[in-house]
Amino acid sequence: MFWGKLFALILAIISLLVAFLMVVMIFNVISLITIQQWLLSFYLFFAQNIFFKILGVLVAALFVFLACALLRFLFPKIDNSIVYQTPEGEIKISFDSLKALTKEALRNVEEIVSVDPEIAKAGNEAQIYLHLQVKPDTSVPDLSSMVQNKVRDKIERQTGIVVKNIKLFVDLKSQEKSVENS
Repeated sequence: MFWGKLFALILAIISLLVAFLMVVMIFNVISLITIQQWLLSFYLFFAQNIFFKILGVLVAALFVFLACALLRFLFPKIDNSIVYQTPEGEIKISFDSLKALTKEALRNVEEIVSVDPEIAKAGNEAQIYLHLQVKPDTSVPDLSSMVQNKVRDKIERQTGIVVKNIKLFVDLKSQEKSVENS
């Protein structure tokens, strides 16, 4: 987290500097001609010879690096896994593995036509959203508790991850063919 605090500090300093310069310009504490002379001096410093030009390129590269790192800090990578600690160390299970285990747990359930699981993270716990297509004569209340228990047991037994919530979205698959009007 050191880098995050460093970038936040840099952003804060830049923001304060911009705010200070705006106040200075608004109240005419420093004239625009003076600021223009400072910018010209800055330009002339780096335009003196090849050494100063190389130094200018290095400073510009440093600012580009800092900007990229700051953007990476502001938009962190989404982690599609659940991490939990054991006495032996850290274990990381991917969402794809949890989806496969969910499908495996429901493979032999005759009432289910298709399963489409979605996994979300709630702290260090998993939330599972199951989109199920089931046969039309299925009792949804009976099926839902059985599905939730099977999935919860399979994932907790095989991974050790606590499944916080299993939500079902049920679609009764119709076996009727569409009737054409004559």
